[in-house]
Amino acid sequence: MKVLIWMDIPSHHQSFFFDECYKLLGAGFKVIYYNQGVSEERRQQGWNSDPILKPYEAYSNSPQAILNHSEFIHIIPGEGHPFTKALIDLCIQHGISWCHWSESSGVRLMKILNFNVFLYEKIAPLFFKIAKRKYAKKINQFALGAFAQGEMAENNFLSWGVHKDKIKHLYYAVPALTPFKDVDCMKEFIGERKLFLCSAKLCKRKGIDLLIKAFASLNKRGWCLVFLGQKDRKGQYQSLVNKLGLESDIFFTGAVSVDLIANYVNYADVFVLPTRYDGWGVVVNEVSSLGTPIISTTQCGAARHLIEDGKNGFCVKAGSVKALASAMQNYIERPCLIDKHGRHSKALFTKVTPAENAKRLVHSLVEWGERCQPR
Repeated sequence: MKVLIWMDIPSHHQSFFFDECYKLLGAGFKVIYYNQGVSEERRQQGWNSDPILKPYEAYSNSPQAILNHSEFIHIIPGEGHPFTKALIDLCIQHGISWCHWSESSGVRLMKILNFNVFLYEKIAPLFFKIAKRKYAKKINQFALGAFAQGEMAENNFLSWGVHKDKIKHLYYAVPALTPFKDVDCMKEFIGERKLFLCSAKLCKRKGIDLLIKAFASLNKRGWCLVFLGQKDRKGQYQSLVNKLGLESDIFFTGAVSVDLIANYVNYADVFVLPTRYDGWGVVVNEVSSLGTPIISTTQCGAARHLIEDGKNGFCVKAGSVKALASAMQNYIERPCLIDKHGRHSKALFTKVTPAENAKRLVHSLVEWGERCQPR
């Protein structure tokens, strides 16, 4: 079996999964990036600005390069970019085997709706049925199948019109985090308190305002809140903290390098990702590897696989300050849950490791290959 994955840019979130694929497939595995290097936005978020490519990786800005790899099964992240659309068209024209792979595609619609969760949930099924029906027909007729990054993506694909028997899961998969040093600013701020921690870009989509408001409503009893992430340029969240009189209880670290994030996340007693929309949310994988209880929302893809409600955390209704505060208050009133839920988080993490994901990829391709061939 030969497999080639097309990606926009190198991602530390995927690199360990790719390493495991290379271990299984050797020279029969490749990754090609169609954008040169890492974007400035990602650099500001702490991503490696100059990644060194591995033996199985390369850059190419020519869709025609796919014709030099016609013996490979090509895994392509949709046709939302002109480059990937050209790849899919070439696969169909030349009878090259291909699969779709992506998370749920709702982020653009959410943005149009100003991240109104209620409107999104009402409009999305009809919107995608219309907007994606032609692409769904391509998948049903010509692709081996469609890899969904979890249940949320699968439901999204079904709304496009992709046949259920064409869909299999292939997740984001990262290795366990390993903290290696103390962080003085964290130790100084937390002191003897317990910590709710959120690691996310500071923006409306991630629900930062919801978490600040939820925290403000709590009977805190010796808890504080820390945000890891690139600071918002307008300063709106610090202004909200100041308005609520929470300056001594909420701390913004700014962007943290991916190489250091484990040291910060390790301080969390409970991790909170209050997102209004995340197709996956790989930070949930990372914190579960540390044995941390997790609170996230119904619009977080990872929450559907790495949170078992009441066993290692809580999955609350997206967009609801009240639901978020209620979940957080559980840990304040019952701190004995922290260790118990943390142990279960660590157990769930083992189901989505890079090695398990690589096996899942190969097994799925074999199964698809046995029962169908692209026309």
